[in-house]
Amino acid sequence: MAKRTKSAPSPANTPTLHRFFSPVQTSGAKYDRPNSVAGAPASAATPEPAARKENQAADDDDDVPITQVKKSKRIIVSDDEDDNDNDVVQIDELPSPRPLKKRTPLSDETLSTPSHKRVRGLDDFRTPSKPAQDLLSSVKASPALASLDSMTFSTLSSSASASRKVDFADNGRKSSVPRAAKSAVDTDSRPSWQVNPRDKKGRTRDDPNYDPTTIMVPTAALDKMSPGQRQYWTIKSTNYDTVLFFKIGKFYELYDDDALVGVKELGLLLMKGDRPHAGFPERCFDRHAETLVNRGFKIGRVEQMETPNELKERNQSTGSKSKVVNRELCSVLTKGTLVDSNMIGHPNTSYLLAVCESKGSVEYGICLCDTSTAQFQIGSFNDDSQRTRLRTLLASAAPVEVLYPAQGLSSVTSSILKKDLPHDVIRNPLRNAAELTDSVTASEKIQEYFPSGKLPDIVSSSGDLALLALGATVFYLKRCLLDQEIVPIGTFVHYDPNDMDPRFMALDGQTLTNLEIVQNSEGGTQGSLLEFVNHCVSPFGSRRIREWIIRPLARPKDITCRLDAVDDLIRETSARDGFRAALRKLPDLGRILSRIHAYSFGRDSKAVMYENVGAAKLKVFLGVLDGLREASSLIPKFLDESTSIVSPLLKSLLTTGDGFPDMTEKLRYFENAFDIAAARRDGFIVPAEGVDSDYDDAEREIRNAEERLQAILKETRKDLRDSSIKFVDKNRERYQLEISESTISRLGGLSDDYEQVSQRKGFIRYYTADIKDAVFQFDRATEKRTSALSGVMRRLFAQFCGDFALWTSAVSVLAELDCLCSLALTSEAAPDGGVMCRPEFVDPVEEGAAVLSLRRARHPSLTMSSNATFIPNDTIVGCEENPAAFVLVTGPNMGGKSTLLRQTCLCVILSHLGCYVPAESCLLTPVDRIFTRVGACDRILAGQSTFYVELEETATILRHATRRSLVILDELGRGTSTFDGTAIAYAVARHLSHEIRCRTLFATHYHVLSEEFAEDEAVSAYYMASQLDTTTNTVTFLYKFVPGVCPGSFGINVAKMAGLPDDVVSLAEAMAKQFEDAVTSAHGKSVAMQLRRCLKQSDVEGIRSLIKGLRV
Repeated sequence: MAKRTKSAPSPANTPTLHRFFSPVQTSGAKYDRPNSVAGAPASAATPEPAARKENQAADDDDDVPITQVKKSKRIIVSDDEDDNDNDVVQIDELPSPRPLKKRTPLSDETLSTPSHKRVRGLDDFRTPSKPAQDLLSSVKASPALASLDSMTFSTLSSSASASRKVDFADNGRKSSVPRAAKSAVDTDSRPSWQVNPRDKKGRTRDDPNYDPTTIMVPTAALDKMSPGQRQYWTIKSTNYDTVLFFKIGKFYELYDDDALVGVKELGLLLMKGDRPHAGFPERCFDRHAETLVNRGFKIGRVEQMETPNELKERNQSTGSKSKVVNRELCSVLTKGTLVDSNMIGHPNTSYLLAVCESKGSVEYGICLCDTSTAQFQIGSFNDDSQRTRLRTLLASAAPVEVLYPAQGLSSVTSSILKKDLPHDVIRNPLRNAAELTDSVTASEKIQEYFPSGKLPDIVSSSGDLALLALGATVFYLKRCLLDQEIVPIGTFVHYDPNDMDPRFMALDGQTLTNLEIVQNSEGGTQGSLLEFVNHCVSPFGSRRIREWIIRPLARPKDITCRLDAVDDLIRETSARDGFRAALRKLPDLGRILSRIHAYSFGRDSKAVMYENVGAAKLKVFLGVLDGLREASSLIPKFLDESTSIVSPLLKSLLTTGDGFPDMTEKLRYFENAFDIAAARRDGFIVPAEGVDSDYDDAEREIRNAEERLQAILKETRKDLRDSSIKFVDKNRERYQLEISESTISRLGGLSDDYEQVSQRKGFIRYYTADIKDAVFQFDRATEKRTSALSGVMRRLFAQFCGDFALWTSAVSVLAELDCLCSLALTSEAAPDGGVMCRPEFVDPVEEGAAVLSLRRARHPSLTMSSNATFIPNDTIVGCEENPAAFVLVTGPNMGGKSTLLRQTCLCVILSHLGCYVPAESCLLTPVDRIFTRVGACDRILAGQSTFYVELEETATILRHATRRSLVILDELGRGTSTFDGTAIAYAVARHLSHEIRCRTLFATHYHVLSEEFAEDEAVSAYYMASQLDTTTNTVTFLYKFVPGVCPGSFGINVAKMAGLPDDVVSLAEAMAKQFEDAVTSAHGKSVAMQLRRCLKQSDVEGIRSLIKGLRV
């Protein structure tokens, strides 16, 4: 593909470059605020313009800061006819910076400096503060459009006569600004339609169908507004729940209630005026938008879609008299719809979840959407009365935003969505009929996004509820202006609950929480199993390993295959470390690929931006090309440097054309499509020949026009016999034929074909008809080239996204390799220096007991702690040493029972993950599901006590556990009376040991259970050993798990260790001994025998009668 000489487009006409406006020197009007009423609500009408000054330009009806001052240079880009022909950027040296007649907003950096106090915040607005803090400074505003016109930053001063000046820095410039008089906003002047808003259908807020996304603006109010106010409220009326960042010139403005949000959450300053008004520079958009979105706000970005010059041209061509430039809502940002990895700020997946529920049955349709990678998981499932699968979905996916019908959900589901999710999750009830339509209509609307007109197989085979959830998701994406960017390239996969897919071990929501699989109780990852195994160096690898740990493998064949790959990577240390070092340098390719598609769609490509947005997009694209090129070379290099890879899985992943896609030809095309070095330097793309037909045609026409002009010049020199004749450019008059006066005199003058256009001393410049025609052809071709060049980057992005599946498959392989390397690092050496072993799996026997043998095992998370030495323990279930599948665990308080139970489960999960286990040996029969009943908690908001929640979780275990399951229960029954709890614990233990016969660790302080199951072959007893010093009455915990029954719980000793007052401990010790003596007396033995009989018959009333008969 041939290279060509780069010809830079005109900056003023190319969206990929900076776009400034023509200079107009004007001054803005000021607004003075009346005194505020403390604690009064903020008003929300946009300020009306004050009278313009006489010297303001008549055509200054828009908001154009003309001259950008940086330090001591004035940079002007102008389209005026008096400028030079090429519209070049002029840099004029100024003797010193001077304040411009424009609004100079204060940056956050300025406000944080010690010498500049924040002049006015929301607290100042609502409640008068100390006089020393009531300081106001005003900065003149730039000329604004007639509707949202010249605003002036203002701040409170301690007195109206204060005249001391304060310097504020902005973009390297200081301006001396006098303090303004103390003023405030009149908060009682809002119109009634804002004080008591109605939605677009006239419903008030107390109406259950009220739509908070809209507001009805009366026609009479609109008629009284200026054109700009009308433009603002037209957009705001359909986005009433959105904080609008409204672009005026190079600033984003916030008005009314939105301005108060900006003041409180962002530390912005209120400007002078009779309504709240704040703003910030364009360059601060990402930072401020990220802050508000992470705090739960919905952000709308409104951009100018034309310049003032384009406004004039539109008025001239259409005959209209519009006084405001066109503006459009270009993007809506919410917590669940962020697509920019920089704005997301972390590698974890931020899911948007849509939930639909059937009427009359417990069936759900769900859609999980990751907008940053354009991935959709859709499916439907039946659930139990406790909504176990729904709770598991919420715990494993951890959505940041949830969509659900405002009406139609059961009370249980509504309670779960409102109360079980973390408080910072955004909940969006859907009220509009268009948001929740029928499945047929949803399917038809989704089909429109695919050029072939055919739905993806996963979508077409989904049930009605799943289609409804997907339809709601797509509609919401449409409201956020993301549908066209995400849906057409979406990757659709079927969602199955963990317990419905036999390929994976099922971990329900309670287990994920109790075992701290992906996060600890405080919401962080410290101490979690994810922290133990996650050594990934790429963001896409970190996301993948989280998916793995939530859904461990269940089939021994798959686990063995992954373990073999881990073994290879343990041996290939050098090749592995080199691969990881190179992978660490790659950007987040998974997320950036979807951004490239968004750029190709170009929803806001016509927006007038002061920052070089095109260059920023190009930088992202070049980063992707660099990353994919590096990735394509990493794979063969990894394979070449490896010496003993035997794993079929690893061989496949490292073989180009097999597991890893061959991207060579595709990447070579884009590398030759343009000069990458020049594009990186200049910030725009000039396509090579054959890449863009529109640009090629324009280039060809330009060459033809230039050749024709050169032919005219050559012919003229020959006719006039003067080789010094040349073309010169003057202003916009190009290719003027410059002829010396001496030549003209020698020839006795020129013919009438030569038309004089300009002159200089000794020379006269002419046009001829041929030159005019050739120049016209040249100018037209140049405009055509500029137009083609302005869209070439977008077209190249679209072409790149035509192979979206190829790029994403490459990223998927890189993520899997990163995860395997992470497991190899985990397996290679434990953080505590202890041994790690490869787990061995025993094929399940139909009638035989399931096996679990862990020798000298350690808690994975505690191996990362350097504070104490952890004592390893054996856990033997279903083996020759302990044939019983049910283990009754006793031991003193603080003896380590709960730690042992969790440690056992975590080691099993690690083995199913395909990772080595912190133990000397690990032998087990595959586990299909892990159940946990650990800890005590209640659901106050749902009206459920600790004991109720405990029994509800136990019921789930008894309902779903199989012979291949692993169950741990910790102190079941402690939430009620001793004997009620004992009876329930006995009944549950007997059902698990004799009916289900699954591997169970049952920790309890009810020692009567040990006596009851003492001769039961299906139950074995183990306890956490301790040692009592009778002389000092102190307990030493040995933390060893040994066969037998603990002689006591040593609760009194623990109470003493905890620091209870001595008199309280002494009384408790006396009462404990008195009760023990009574039970062990002859009468007590009789009672014990009767109690055992009552327990066997589950006679709760009989147990209560026995207790009443005891006299202690």
